[in-house]
Amino acid sequence: MSVEFLHVKEGKNALRKFVEQQGYVFHSEVIHTNNLANDFIFVKSSVAADINSYPANMENMVSS
Repeated sequence: MSVEFLHVKEGKNALRKFVEQQGYVFHSEVIHTNNLANDFIFVKSSVAADINSYPANMENMVSS
């Protein structure tokens, strides 16, 4: 999920904390000159857990 932080009165750290409290994991920050991008990228925690275990999941899916 992409969330623009530039217009948040409380600041980007407050926004990040709020979104993380809603069950999202911070992934990255996207910045572009002239304020063309000022976004945080978040991943839902359940999806992040699936991604982190991806190699293990693949071993279970491969048949010999």
